[in-house]
Amino acid sequence: MAGMFTNSEKLDVSELENGQPEHLTRKDEIGRIDAIATAQGTTLASFAHLDEKKILRKASALITTALAPWTSASFLCWPCYISYLSSTVSGNIGNAKIEGLQEDLGMTSDQYNWCLTVFFFTYAAFEVPSNLLLKKLRPSIWLPTIMVAWGTVMTLMGIVRNYHGLLVARIFLGVTEAGLFPGVAYYLTMWYCRHEIQLRQAMFFSAASIAGAFSGLLAFAISKMDGTGGLEGWRWIFILEGIVTVIVAVFAFWALHDFPETAKFLTEEERAFVVYRLKYQGQVQGKSDNRVQVAEADDFQWKYVWDAFTDWQIWINIFVYWGIVCPLYGISLFLPTIIRNLNYTSSTAQLMTVPIYITAAILAVVVAYLSDRLGKRSPFIVGFLCMMIVGFSMCISSSNPKVVYGGVFVAACAIYPAFPGVISWLSNNLSGSYKRSAGMALQIGVGNLGGAMASNFYRQKDAPRYILGHGLELGFISVGIIAALILIFSYIGINKKRDRRMAAGDDSRYMAEELSAQGDRAVTFRYMCELLALLQKLRGRNAKGTMDRLLQSVKYASRHEITKKEIDGLEKRINRLRGAIASRTGLLTGTALDDLQQRIVYNHSKTDTDEPETNHPSLNVIRRDLCFDLEVMRNRVRNLDLMDVTNLISRLRPAYQQFTKARKLMRSLNFELIKDRESDIQIAHRNTFEWMYTDKSLFFTEWLQVEHGIYWITGKAGSGKSTLMKYLTGDSRTRRALQKWGGDNLIIAKHHFWSAGTSLQMSQEGLLRTLLQDVLIQRPDLCQHVCPNRWVDDLFLNSYDWTRNELLECLMNLGNLRSNLPDADGIVRICIFIDGLDEYSGDHIAIPKLVHALAGFSNIKVCVSSRPWVDFSDAFGKTRWMLRLHEHTQEDIRIFTSDTLEANEQLQCLRQKSPEDAEFLIQHIVDRAHGVFLWVFLVVRSLIRGLTNKDDLAILNRRLLDFPDELEAFFGRMLEGIESVYKRSAARTLLMVSRANGPFPMLTFLFLDLEESGAGIRTEPSIALDSWSDIDADAAEMLAAKRRQLGVRCKDLLHITLNTYEPKLLGEKVGPLHRTVLDYLKSDEVSLLLMKKAGEDFDPHHALLVSHVLKVKTLVRKAALTHLKGHLCRWLEDIFDFARGLELCTGETDVEILDQFEISLVTLFNDYHYHSFEEGMESFFRVKENASSFVSLAEDRGLWVYLRHKGYRPVVRISLDEISEARGSSVAKSSIWRRVRIFLHLL
Repeated sequence: MAGMFTNSEKLDVSELENGQPEHLTRKDEIGRIDAIATAQGTTLASFAHLDEKKILRKASALITTALAPWTSASFLCWPCYISYLSSTVSGNIGNAKIEGLQEDLGMTSDQYNWCLTVFFFTYAAFEVPSNLLLKKLRPSIWLPTIMVAWGTVMTLMGIVRNYHGLLVARIFLGVTEAGLFPGVAYYLTMWYCRHEIQLRQAMFFSAASIAGAFSGLLAFAISKMDGTGGLEGWRWIFILEGIVTVIVAVFAFWALHDFPETAKFLTEEERAFVVYRLKYQGQVQGKSDNRVQVAEADDFQWKYVWDAFTDWQIWINIFVYWGIVCPLYGISLFLPTIIRNLNYTSSTAQLMTVPIYITAAILAVVVAYLSDRLGKRSPFIVGFLCMMIVGFSMCISSSNPKVVYGGVFVAACAIYPAFPGVISWLSNNLSGSYKRSAGMALQIGVGNLGGAMASNFYRQKDAPRYILGHGLELGFISVGIIAALILIFSYIGINKKRDRRMAAGDDSRYMAEELSAQGDRAVTFRYMCELLALLQKLRGRNAKGTMDRLLQSVKYASRHEITKKEIDGLEKRINRLRGAIASRTGLLTGTALDDLQQRIVYNHSKTDTDEPETNHPSLNVIRRDLCFDLEVMRNRVRNLDLMDVTNLISRLRPAYQQFTKARKLMRSLNFELIKDRESDIQIAHRNTFEWMYTDKSLFFTEWLQVEHGIYWITGKAGSGKSTLMKYLTGDSRTRRALQKWGGDNLIIAKHHFWSAGTSLQMSQEGLLRTLLQDVLIQRPDLCQHVCPNRWVDDLFLNSYDWTRNELLECLMNLGNLRSNLPDADGIVRICIFIDGLDEYSGDHIAIPKLVHALAGFSNIKVCVSSRPWVDFSDAFGKTRWMLRLHEHTQEDIRIFTSDTLEANEQLQCLRQKSPEDAEFLIQHIVDRAHGVFLWVFLVVRSLIRGLTNKDDLAILNRRLLDFPDELEAFFGRMLEGIESVYKRSAARTLLMVSRANGPFPMLTFLFLDLEESGAGIRTEPSIALDSWSDIDADAAEMLAAKRRQLGVRCKDLLHITLNTYEPKLLGEKVGPLHRTVLDYLKSDEVSLLLMKKAGEDFDPHHALLVSHVLKVKTLVRKAALTHLKGHLCRWLEDIFDFARGLELCTGETDVEILDQFEISLVTLFNDYHYHSFEEGMESFFRVKENASSFVSLAEDRGLWVYLRHKGYRPVVRISLDEISEARGSSVAKSSIWRRVRIFLHLL
């Protein structure tokens, strides 16, 4: 249990008593959902059962509602089209100018332009810090705060008296408004993927456009207040709109949702789905890739911010942005002048702005929809930049105000659709949450300096033609077009280069974490660039000359509507061909393939089902190859006839057959809870075990890089061997070091024995199954070489029954194995990690022999861990390749103790008063631990409780002195410390934990009442399970109370784990804190003591039997659910084990409860229309032998007393092995004698 907790874990009373936090913090909740979404093996198909459109509609509706304050503010104060885009008050001040602001303040034209310009400098300077704070402080806090500040400054603009006052107000307006538009733009990328974002950006931006339209109407209305309160009309524009902005902003504090991980309007699974979509967008994997997908980096590092400032694409994109935003600001400032030149009054001039903004808003949304739907950005951007040239060319070529107005109309209708596109294009091509945050802010901040330039383009002395202003706008647009083309062709070139690198396997040189940190610079990332394909279509593929290409281009462009009809016709043809394909390939298409893929993906994220655990991603290689080929076939089928399709299918069939056979083989190796032990092992505390890679005297790194053979990690009970083994197998440095030995053909396999688990988890068969499955999941191409007999026999391949000899033979086939992949020539090298040899249930002499046999192959090395027992010391302790863990963990214990205690505010205060005494306390813990992390963990928990009681350092030291040095004595003290009122229920709970086959779900306690005298059984669950797997608030509260009761009544002897992949009632499991606790509870002395405290009328086997049968009876109607099916398989075996244990311990049985179990099974099989009990058992429980009836199951599992009551006389067997195992154990001996008494009773 070494270094079991991360530095983020803060132990408090609720955690200590419940085994886990009562309420997750926001940070923990985000981490938990992210962990679900990015778990190994999770793919998009894992969420195939969810309604994606429904989820997005729900999210869009609530996000739109939440952003309504900004839309409202736009409507009321015209942050106008520029409010969102940046300068809220550029539009506002334009309206104010129409109402006489410049004349009333006595400003010259240059002074007015300075007031416009100065805003942009502070605006640009504060955008990047604001976006970083948005992520850190949460959108629901930061964005409304910005809005309140901005509205306040805007209100104060209504009371300025001169040029200097307006200038200062504009400076502060830039500061307060800096984070608004980039913040909202970035916020939307936290919810929507690349192919969805432009529509949402456009909807938000078009709200600004509409606000721009109606701001004219509002300004017209507000201008009628001229003279009210002695204030000019333009002052009321600022005051009223500013006040309303503040009022609306207050609403946003409650309305805005932060992140998908914390969105309460989505279920946990829906949140994980939304996060998954966002994490993996833009990433690709090569067909030979066998590693997990590359998730987007989401942690804060200054490196990511610096990456944004040094990224070439951002700076080139800023030139594109200038090509759009300079005309945007120019029009917003130039439009009032144009309207005045039409000889309209100020009020009518306000109304004349409406048509432009309404049309622009509609176009922005329509174009954004098409852009998202087609998955294209650059064609629209370049096209609208060209359209802007047309508009400004009209303006510069004529002095007629009506022509100029028309040119502005054309330009505006191009600017507004282009603007959301350029924002979306950059966000699409930035990977990494914080890099995107900084990059978008940099684009908008520096880009809006174009607004500062545009503010000075239109000088009064250039009237009425404004040739200089229009010429500058045309120049910026031309630069924007050039920059866009540079981006397009650069993206294309980089993507092609990365494709070549992927084909060469360059991506395999990096770990997934390294690729994630590289972001959009990773070889797996692809930029969005689509213009080249469009140009190729327009150019004509088969055209030979320039004129031919031109004619084909015209023909293609003129046939848009015809093409749509052709597409519809081709879609119908594809549907017909799909039917033919399905008839030829069976499961290649249709729902069968969908179900196949979903179940395979499900296996990658679940460990407690009847499918194989695929903790490694490489089983997906075959499936992805198949899906890739199917997608290629689907895309090409439009241009092929049926014969061509048939040829494609014939080439595809071998790959599908290989995939099917490999999948069957992997399924046959799987067993229930195959990876459960590994997931329950605590994660190493931060900065612990680092010395494994740096201390050369341990020879571990040298062994990884060069040697083969065996490395033995040994240590005292509770010293943290399992935690270390999990740490080593999960650290990328282990793989990198091993690759120097094994190269690209490296496989890492692992197994954790568990004496507190199922029979397979502690047996040699379980070890062999786990190692074989681990190897074959990573390299499915080796299946036919490792398991040749099963590979050639399809009937044998479907069998779940493996003999020990067969498994051993397959494992030995790994020796000197060579890869058969053409691009991976050489010997396949395998490093095996086996944890907990001392928890192996068989002969402790035989297991070292197996390890030595594996390590005898030149291509296999083995790292094992165990307690320093004689058998293992004799087998592994005679070389330098060993580590005595407890001799090296003093500093780790200090780090864990110091971090955990100093996270407590009370100790921080005590340390400030007496640092020497606090350090003495920590050193005293380290000295007394003798390398046993479990002892440290228990001591620190007790001291935390003392700190909660405001103990000073003197009392804490007395507490420490009172703790026994040995673990068993410590457990005894904990047992004695249970309050007398709780002793009965605690004893019963601990007895059940010691007799159960591993940890069991919290669901079990819904059928128990351990407080009452008697057997402690409920006939009905304490909460309703009709809506399984969802539970209501009352049920959740009851479970939380039960969790707390277990923590209080059983002290720290129990541990409650949480599997977030499963429904809460199944995912929360109760088990012993550590293997040493289980050994202690199973000792004869403690067992007798607990039985006495539990009461004569209580038997743990009976309580477990009844609770499990009632669980099955209640939930059996939902047996087809994937979440539940695997548990039912295990509960079946557990029920027979508990029934047999009851007979052996008491000589009695519970016929009534077993009859209820039989009825539940028969009902299940009838509901699913199975013709016999045997068929149902094989389908649901994979039981083939001796399964013709419930009685035959009972006989096969030795329920002799039950069979006697049912009128059968079975044969009673007592094997010599059982007698041998009973030596040295009085409990086991009494079990044998009870069986003898049963035998005599049956006679």
